[in-house]
Amino acid sequence: MTNFNFRRFGLLLKRDLMGNSKKYLLLLAGMFIAYFCIELMLFYFPSVEGSGLGYPWDEPWSRLLERAAFSFLGVSLCLFVFGMSLVFSTLKTKEQRVDYLMLPATRLEKFVSRWLIAIVLWSVGAFVTFVAADLVRMLVFPLLGHSIPSAIPAYVGLVWDEGTNMLAELMWIGCDGEDSLAMWFGFLFYLSVHSAYLLGSAFFRKQPFIFTSVAGIMLLTLTGFAMPIFRKVNRALIGEDFYSMWLYVVLLLLLCFVVVCYRLSYRLFSRVQVVQNKWFNV
Repeated sequence: MTNFNFRRFGLLLKRDLMGNSKKYLLLLAGMFIAYFCIELMLFYFPSVEGSGLGYPWDEPWSRLLERAAFSFLGVSLCLFVFGMSLVFSTLKTKEQRVDYLMLPATRLEKFVSRWLIAIVLWSVGAFVTFVAADLVRMLVFPLLGHSIPSAIPAYVGLVWDEGTNMLAELMWIGCDGEDSLAMWFGFLFYLSVHSAYLLGSAFFRKQPFIFTSVAGIMLLTLTGFAMPIFRKVNRALIGEDFYSMWLYVVLLLLLCFVVVCYRLSYRLFSRVQVVQNKWFNV
């Protein structure tokens, strides 16, 4: 089997979802609890006197819901990154690796199926659990004397507006070059973080999210120490007029980093053995 077969790929997805259904339900339950706790922190205000509930500031609900929507969006982006660190979590035990190697499917089909499940589960699942948490909050709060509108319209509107603005700036529509380059930098930087955690999931057998985070913090720390030296060299050899040129270099480096992470992740995933190192998938 060398060619990508969509029928076999569909059966592989179905088998993965059914075989790991309990694990996925636990992950969705954890996402629901996270969103509900954030709802409580953002919308619940303690009682002022007796049974009467008051609010510490007089602010239109629209502004409060708008701020909450930004918080929910930030949490969703963090959950997407965490989800990528669990892409290959089904290969931890010896039995799981034997079962993986015996599957009648190509390596590419297995890799894409795990990647697709992670993307769909953590994007669709995040939105569904957020909606469920918001609806539960709206059912519970009236019993406590609260009456706060739903945050779903504000969140959906924010995601739509930010998504359309991002696409417009990435395509250089209705914006100048600096704004478009800044948007490309943000997009590729987040994509590089995403791919780094994918590589961490393929490389680390235990606690891939923690170890990848530690490695990322160390890398950012070294980069921070190197920035003053880079600025001095840039001013001495190139000058300020060519400083913007380095932004294109950074964008290219980020793109190469994403490609390398995906390539290495696929190579590590393809070389899974029954007996492996205790800490690393090598």
